[in-house]
Amino acid sequence: MATAGGMAERSTRRGRRVGVRSLGCVGAAMFIVAGSVGSAASSDGVSAGSAADTIEEILESNGFTGAALVVREGEVVYRGALGLADAESGRPNTPKTRYKIASIYKQLSAGLILTFVDDGLLDLDGSLCQGIADCPDSLVDVTYHQVLTHTSGIGELTDEEGVQIQSNEDALRVISDMERVSEPGESWSYSSTAYSLLTATPEMLMGVPLDELE
Repeated sequence: MATAGGMAERSTRRGRRVGVRSLGCVGAAMFIVAGSVGSAASSDGVSAGSAADTIEEILESNGFTGAALVVREGEVVYRGALGLADAESGRPNTPKTRYKIASIYKQLSAGLILTFVDDGLLDLDGSLCQGIADCPDSLVDVTYHQVLTHTSGIGELTDEEGVQIQSNEDALRVISDMERVSEPGESWSYSSTAYSLLTATPEMLMGVPLDELE
C-alpha cells in the first residue's frame, strides 16, 4: 500500500507549483452520453461514423450547447461541439472551449478524495491537517468526511477575504481565521469554501498540483 509520505516524496521530485485554481473553470466541459446512444457503436454492425451522426442529431434536437465527448469501451465514438461559446461575438464552441462548471467540480473533488482514501493516502475521518506542516490549529478538528458532507462548520468567504488568497497556504490561513457557522460535525451547512480545501490540502500533502498527479 502506498504511503502519503512516499507519494509526497515522489511528487516533490517532479517539482512543486503551489496555487489555488478556480475549480469552477477547470478544463473543457464533458458531456457523457450513455444508454441507447452509447450502444449505437456496439458490435451490431453500426459504424462509429454512423453513431457519431446519431449522437449529434440527438444533441441538436435537444438544443444542446457545449462540448460533448462519448467514449465506449475506451474508444472515442464522438467528440464535438455545438452552439456558441459567446453569443455576443458569435464565437462558436469547440471541443477545447473552457467552461465554468460551477458545483459539478464538487463531485470530481469528492471522487478524487475517496480515491486517495482507497489508496491509503488519506484517512477519511482524519484531520484536514494530516501530513501538512504548520496547518492552522483551528482546522485540526475538521475532517475530510465533514467537508464532503457539508458538516465542517466552515462558512463562505467574503469578497474581501477571497482576494487575500493567492496560494494554498493563504487558503488555509484565511479560512481558518473565519468565524465558524457551527462546530465541526454539529450541523449541516452547504459550503463551497470548505470544498475548496479539498484542492488545497491534498496538493500540499502530495507536493504537486492535482492536475499533474500521475
